[in-house]
Amino acid sequence: MNNQMCNIAILDNVLMLDKNLELSEKLKKEHFNIVYIGSELNEILAIENQKIDIFIIGNLGSKDYMNMIYEYVSNQNLASKIIFILAKCDINCVLSYINSNVYAMLTYKEYNDLEKIIDAVKIGSKYISSELHAPIMQYFIKKQYSHSEILLSGHAHEVLQYLSKGCQYAEIAEKMGFSLDSVRYYIKEIYKTLGVNNKGAAVGMFLRKEIKINTILRDRKKFMKPNSQHHFTENY
Repeated sequence: MNNQMCNIAILDNVLMLDKNLELSEKLKKEHFNIVYIGSELNEILAIENQKIDIFIIGNLGSKDYMNMIYEYVSNQNLASKIIFILAKCDINCVLSYINSNVYAMLTYKEYNDLEKIIDAVKIGSKYISSELHAPIMQYFIKKQYSHSEILLSGHAHEVLQYLSKGCQYAEIAEKMGFSLDSVRYYIKEIYKTLGVNNKGAAVGMFLRKEIKINTILRDRKKFMKPNSQHHFTENY
């Protein structure tokens, strides 16, 4: 892929337009094709049929809006790799987006290094800026992997396992023999139970083993209720 054309889309704060245009001119000379530069999600919808190799998501205002963009890009398989540029070091945001789709995370202080980072991401390397690395390490030292126990239904646990393997919603529904709405229901259960609001955060907690999931106790409680169905999934 190093010598092949690579499609890039940049969705960033409108104030960064000049910088992004300058970056795109440099990238065009190095086998990169810029398919979009702007700050509007609606304009991204118009190019969703194009294969985007690297999607750069910058500061788009509220964290909820950034979560929405991230979820859309991931769920629609809009891009193979994602680069996040944060306005500041937000440890919760950083931890939310560390997963298989996100190949690089940096702050705007390192924007001048973005060309070099894109080159590394293009060939499959991952990157977390030094500015973000230290707070992440401090977080884990402080956290000390407390392994908080949570109660999750067996089906929700199974959905979480599929999410951690990179499966999309439709794929999970097919594997489990459920409707897409049922999968979304269990995903809402996961978010509510874990206290997160996006897939990256839930998967991150699961893969980092910050939580201990007890499905047996949860299902036992459901079984004790009148007219309830008892579901059991092996607790891995």
